Amino acid sequence: MSALLDAAIAAVTAAHTGSPRIYEVNAVPAQPSYPYSVVDVLDLDPDGYTLDQSHGFRDHMLTVQSFARTNDGVIDYNRAAANALLDQTLDATGWSCDPCRFQTSRKYRDPDDSGVIGITTVYAFMAKES
Repeated sequence: MSALLDAAIAAVTAAHTGSPRIYEVNAVPAQPSYPYSVVDVLDLDPDGYTLDQSHGFRDHMLTVQSFARTNDGVIDYNRAAANALLDQTLDATGWSCDPCRFQTSRKYRDPDDSGVIGITTVYAFMAKES
């Protein structure tokens, strides 16, 4: 799975100018600087097989959570991720991927973190180990 996650992080990072703060899930510093994004890839189901027992494509979900202290900051980070992922194919070593499709997005304000605004966007794609 790490090749898919690495490819997703690379795509999101490349969509930003300067030195963006893009982290994999569970790797955000205890006191992060804002804005930043967190990226995760989840394999949704066990390996699929066709009737002839050949290995099939598997569903995956790619989640990008962007956080900032301003509305413009969080929208900019979310938009950069969308530009990098929406209708784009991940370049993951050892994997053949379909383009990422938009699934859902939600914006919220974290009341426990001094007004941090977050947007969580989920993309779906199919991938097969090659």
